Order: sequence, then C-alpha cells, then structure tokens
Amino acid sequence: SSLINGGRLVKGSETISAYLDSDDIETINFGTMGHQIDQSYHAYQQKLHKFNATDIIVGLTIGEIDGIQNMFIPFRWRNEAGLPYIKPRFKASGQGLELVSAPYTKMLSRIPDSPELLELLKENDKFYSNFIMFKRFGMTPLGRAVHTFYTKANALYKYYHVDTGGFLLLGRIMKSFKEEASKNQARIFYLIMPDKNQLGWKEEGFKRPDLYQLMIQRLKKQELDTIDVREILLASGIEENDLFDSAGVHYSPI
Repeated sequence: SSLINGGRLVKGSETISAYLDSDDIETINFGTMGHQIDQSYHAYQQKLHKFNATDIIVGLTIGEIDGIQNMFIPFRWRNEAGLPYIKPRFKASGQGLELVSAPYTKMLSRIPDSPELLELLKENDKFYSNFIMFKRFGMTPLGRAVHTFYTKANALYKYYHVDTGGFLLLGRIMKSFKEEASKNQARIFYLIMPDKNQLGWKEEGFKRPDLYQLMIQRLKKQELDTIDVREILLASGIEENDLFDSAGVHYSPI
C-alpha cells in the first residue's frame, strides 16, 4: 500500500519504516503506489523472502477487495492509463489459491491487436465491464457523463451490498501470506489503514455503513487478527487536517 511508503509528498526519511529504523532495528520499505496485498504476497513468494525479515507489516485499505479482483490497472482506475501493466491475480481454488498465469509480456506487446489478452481479462478482471463501457462511449462528453454516473452509482451500490466473495478471497490471501511468512520464521502484522473520510466516520456519524469497520469484522470472522489504525489515530488527539495530505488519502509526515 502507498500508505506504507508515504505517498508522493513524503520523503524517505519521513516514512513509517524510517521512523522505526534504529541501531537495533533495520527496516526495508516495499510499500508501492497502487499495490494490493496479492502483489505483496506474490512478491514475497518470489523474491522478498530472501531478505529474511523477522517481522512483516502489511497495510490494507477498504479498496483491497476491488484491487485483488483486478488485473489490468486502467480498467479499475481510468486515469491511470500510464500504468498499462498486468498485476498478479489469485483465484480461490479448492481450499487454496491459484495464480492466474499467462504469457502477459507477449500479450501486452501485441496491443491493440491482442484478442487473447481481452479474453483473459474478460474472464478474470472484475472491471472488464468498464472497458466495454469505454468502448461504447469513448471520450465523448456522453462517455464522460456515463462514466461519472456509473462510478457514483457503483460506489453507492458497494456501500449497501457486501462483496462476500471478495472478502473470502482476501481472507484466503491473508492466511496464505501468513503461512508463507511462517515458513521463513517471520511474523506478519496486518494494519487496516483509513483515509480521511473513513477516519471521520465515527465523529461525523455518517448514515452510510461503516465499510472500514465492516472490513475488520469480516476478517475477524475468518479468524484473522488485524490492527485498527483508525482507533490509534483517533486516540492520538491529532487533528484530521494535520494527519493527512491535501488529498485526504496519504498521511502527513510525523
């Protein structure tokens, strides 16, 4: 999560990991902009376990449910057309996980003439429908209006309809990550991290469901312990505006 690396406005020396670094503790920050837990888990499986970390801290947000069901970044975030890459995607298989695999580099090199890539994304990317909508309406004024309406309607829908399958997949990835860490004699800590809107939920008393708390409760039902960062931030007594950057997403330097 970019909440771990600090975002664009935070210096390396101002990150959470830098704050923890000392003569007795060595920290390495692998937090990445736009990354989800499936990417972190896959990276740990492939390479990061070689650093022999004893403790692993993973930051999660309520956007994790969508992120782990997405493969092609611009399908989910239309404004991120500059990130045309395929991210790892795990699917539930039996009692475990199955990594969706394909010759991605070859497929991407053929864009825009890559029907096999579109077929793969159609089957495995929850946000493929966004591409179909763009294909029909494009960047016309009508297209932008439709996209805006769809985005707002979808956001409202998610407030009142729990993605049960998404939570089960998230829980399975978290458990697999924990098991993989244990094989390497490492402990893993999951931090549920709020943005400014989610932090203010308790104080402002929104009538909408508390998706942040719902996430914690759903994971607890799967016997997954998490650290509630919102509770910690509220107890700190620091003003909201001092905690977050101007966008209200990333944390300000300590």
